[in-house]
Formats: sequence, structure tokens, C-alpha cells
Amino acid sequence: MDPDDVGAYNWRSTTSSNRTVTTRTDSTECDDYWFVPPYADIRELQEQLKALETDSATHMVLNPDQERVEIWGPTACIQKAKQQLTYFASVYQDMAETKRKATKSKGWAKPERELTKAEKRKKERREKELFESQRYLNLPTEDLAFNHCIKWPKDQPIGRLLGSNLIVLNNLRTEFKCFIWLENADLIHVAGNDKNNVLSAMNRIKNYILMRTRPPIETVCHVLEKPSKLVEIELVPDPRVPYIDLPTQLAMPQIRSRKESNPNHFLRARLVAGYENLHDLDLQMAAIERGDTNSQIKAENGVNIMRNAAQAGALSQDDIYIQSMAYIENMTNQNITRIRRALETTLGQVQLLDREIQMRINIGRIRFLEYPSRSLYQVREMDISVLPDPRLITEFSPFLTDSTDLFRKLKARLSSLGQLSVIEPEAVWTLGVLKRGEPPNERPINVQTEMTFRDDGKVGLWNALVQTSTPLNIRVLSSEKKLSWTWSVTTRRRLELDKFSPEGKFVHQLSLDRSKGEDGKLVSADTSYVQLRHIRRSKKWLFVRDPWTIELTKDSFWTRERPAAPFQYLTLDTEPDQELYSVSMYRDSWTMRFSENPHLGVGQVSSWEPSDFVEGEESIIKTIEMVSNIRSMIEGLL
Repeated sequence: MDPDDVGAYNWRSTTSSNRTVTTRTDSTECDDYWFVPPYADIRELQEQLKALETDSATHMVLNPDQERVEIWGPTACIQKAKQQLTYFASVYQDMAETKRKATKSKGWAKPERELTKAEKRKKERREKELFESQRYLNLPTEDLAFNHCIKWPKDQPIGRLLGSNLIVLNNLRTEFKCFIWLENADLIHVAGNDKNNVLSAMNRIKNYILMRTRPPIETVCHVLEKPSKLVEIELVPDPRVPYIDLPTQLAMPQIRSRKESNPNHFLRARLVAGYENLHDLDLQMAAIERGDTNSQIKAENGVNIMRNAAQAGALSQDDIYIQSMAYIENMTNQNITRIRRALETTLGQVQLLDREIQMRINIGRIRFLEYPSRSLYQVREMDISVLPDPRLITEFSPFLTDSTDLFRKLKARLSSLGQLSVIEPEAVWTLGVLKRGEPPNERPINVQTEMTFRDDGKVGLWNALVQTSTPLNIRVLSSEKKLSWTWSVTTRRRLELDKFSPEGKFVHQLSLDRSKGEDGKLVSADTSYVQLRHIRRSKKWLFVRDPWTIELTKDSFWTRERPAAPFQYLTLDTEPDQELYSVSMYRDSWTMRFSENPHLGVGQVSSWEPSDFVEGEESIIKTIEMVSNIRSMIEGLL
């Protein structure tokens, strides 16, 4: 739950399972009634009846003898109440039908055919493997050749991380044919007759301990892009192009509070001593070193610059501008080293994670929220002292524009490149929901549900994600360009896709009314366990230029200011709060490597290495060059 989301606790209290609903068994005359279907959950109906009653402005009483809900009130209100009750029942009708099909008796179906010899051998082999696996779930009854121990960290709850009887390690027991048991509450034994299997199982357990006790630390690495001229860096209140604030659902609470209390500042380069570029200064210094007393030097831009030894005396080796020039000359190599070190460190940390991992490069703008007291710095001072300071807080906005015209121009510009194949977009809906937590504390959990809709308006592919984290965010700031960029690594944990889980029930009652508008209208309803908070619709145009994929994204955002009553039928018929456009890019090889991680076993290490992302054809200098090309195309339209 977001720290500033006070409403979550109010919602939790209003949907408490301790609420009671009045039932009656007499036949008092009512204005209308609604029969309870046999597949409906009576307990759930009792829990939600008061909320439905309040929302429809009626009085409703459950009559268990006649299995109906008796309703009093005006005709229009009664019809609304019956619609809500019918919608409530339809959710459980789908569940009952699915369960009936899964447990349906075959009746007079034909008897199963006799298995072939190959099928019999396969069945016997599976039964033997199952028997063998069950054997290693108990303590050993014989002496084993190899027995090793692992000390469990005292500050980590072993029961919560490994489960009762170390159930989390069952796959390791079966895979390596080892006995694994706990002794004295903190000593894990691994025993077997094969030395390699025992050592492999131990290493996997050590990896698991490492993953759970040392999760990746979220890190922001600031890098100053090398200026093309001899400049000073100043902090100014106005950017070269307008800065687009992050939508409420994407901005961190602490960032929102700082934006309200502190003015925003942006980096900007200021020319020093009138030099057009560093090459001019190189020529002048070379002339001085040769001892020329009156040298006429032709700059790259064709302007003749007169200098003599006396006039250039200020340009001594101790001059601050000369030091700055010397530092700028080597900035590219320093930046590459800094980026490589940050990437290899973070990728080494996430290599063990059995989570969904994404690496993306986004082009946008960066602003300072917590900035130094001064407003003017030399390049070296900014790069060495200010940017690495942990007190520095910046914000990156990937959104380039909210203008539809500019979006069309950008789409045409990207489409005009050679050797480019365009994949038509499909809308992906991301619904941020608040899910009631598990006992004992029942603290609400933020869950991101992602889904697409089929042509008939029903949910197609969907996913549920929690614990979103950004272990690394490299923010490359440019003092000369209109735009900067970031190179980030994000992780998310997938929930098991279960139609009967709270989020599964919520997702499968969603629909898209395609008869209303080009993009359709989302139809949703909260449940007693899941509450909708934010909506995001994304359409991505993918421009594939091997080995890069460039994403042009149109995001539409809605925020629900207050929760709706459970099982209330709602259609999203309002215009988006914001409609923004962004550009990101990634290598196809990144996606291929990270696709392995969600399927890793306990303590298993992915096959890729951190160096795979920064060497050879994927060297950092090649990545920087590609980003510069795409950024130049975008800046030409701003």
C-alpha cells in the first residue's frame, strides 16, 4: 500500500468479514424479490447485502427459507438493486460452470482403451519416479557416503522462507536425490551417496539464502554527458522544453511532497571564454607551447582568432578552465566505466531472482528536486562532487509530449527510417488494484494486473504482478541537449494465475464494450477483496531495427478518486485524466536472456552473465551512439 493511501484502511474496515446482515423467515409482504441461485455464495451475499442496499437506496432482507432476497423501495431503485444482485450472481455462475466441467462425470462414455506397450512403460517410469521422490522427503534410514551442513542465518525466519519441513526444498531433494533436513533450528543437513549431487544441492541452497537475505538495493546512478564545448554547468528554473509531470499513479509519495516544497531546477551549459569548441582551445594551447608570440589560428568554423603569448598568459596549466578542459576530454571513457560498473553490479544481484526482469532505455527529461545551494559549477566539480552525492534527488519523466500532432510527426519520423518493420499496436490495460491482505494483519497489497481483450470483449491474456522494484536507474544528464535519458533495470514478481484467486475473480469479470468508440469502454466492478484504484491503457508502436526495438507508446491514465461499492457495475465512460507519449528502446537479446529468470528453480542461477550486456556487439559505446541517434531525431521535432 502506498504510504499516503489512507483510504486503504477505511476500505479494509468497511469490508470486514465481521459485519452481520439481518435475515428473516416470515412471509411479510415485500415490494419485490430476487431468488438466490443455487450456485451463489450465501456467505458472500450476506457480507455484501448492506453495501448493495445502501448503493441502490432500497431495503433488502435475506429470506433463507424461501431462498430469496426481499426488496422494498421505489420501482427504479428496486430495478437497480436487482441488476446489481444479478451481476453479483453472474460472477459465481461462471465459477460454478467451470467447476462443473472440471468435475463432470463421464457417465456412459466409452471405457478407456488399453495402454500400448510404450505407454505402459512410460506410466511405470513415472510411478517409479514418484516413488523415488517420496523417499527423499523423510529422514534417511541408512548411512550415506556424503553429509554436509549449512548454517542458517539467525536473523532470518527459516520457517517463513523454507516452509514447514523445508517444503520449499522438495524439488532439490528430488532433482539431486538427496536427503535434506533441519537440526537444532538453524543447521541444514544435505546427505546423499553422490558427491556432485550433494555439492550441487548445497550450492543451490546457499544461492537461495543469498537471494533472500540480500535483495538488490535500489540505486540511482547519475552520469553527466560529455559537453562538446568548454562550458560551465548552471542550474536554471526553466527547461529548454516543457517538463511533463508524472501522473499521480507513477510518482512516488516522497517525490510528490518535495515537488510541492522545493522549486525545480534543470541543468544547462554556459559557454566559457567564447570558445566554439574544444578543438579551438587545443589549437591555441599548441601554439602557446610552440612559443609563438603572435599566432593566427583558424578555427573549425572559419573564424580567425588572434592570440599572443601575453594575451594567453591567463591560460596557464593552473587555470581552472584548462583543468576543466583536460577533464572533459576524458569524460566519455569515465562515463563508460561508471555505467559498466553499475550494470555489472546490479545484474550480478538480479541473476538469482526468479522474477520478471526488464531492461529499458527511456528518453525524456530530468529535473533536480533536492539540489546544491550554488547555481554554477565547473564540469569537473559537478561530475565528481555533486552528482555522486547521495543527498541529490532527481526525477525522470519519460513523457515527451501530450500533443497528438507532435505524436503523429514523431511516428512518421521513426517510420521513415530504412530497414524498419512496424508492428501494429494492441491496447494493453494495466489496472492498479488494492487487494485485501492475508491474516493476521490483513494489510492491503498493491497488485498490478495487466490484460488484453479479445474481439468479443472478454479478457484474453492476463498477468498479476507485485513487488515492483528498480534495482538500477542510470540517469544520463545532458547540459547541452533538450533531452536526457535513463538506462534502468526493473523487477516484478508474478503471482500464480488462478481464476479463483481474488485477483483472478476480479480480472475475469472485466469486459470491454467495443461498441463504444475505437478503443472501447472498460466495464469493471470491485469485489469484496479487490478494489480498483488506477487505470492505464497503453498502445505501443514497435519499430524493429535489428538488433534494437524502439517503442513509441501512447499512455492514457485514469485515477479513481474514491472506491465504488462492491459488485457495482461501472463503465469507464470518462475521458482520460492525461494522455501522454513516450519513446523507449531495448535490445532483443535483453528480452531473450531475462525470459529465463521467472522459471528458475530454488537457488538456480540463470545462464547469462552480466558481461553479456556490455561486451562485443553490445558494448556501451555502441548503445550510447544508438541512443544519441534516436534522441537527435526526437529533438528535431521539439
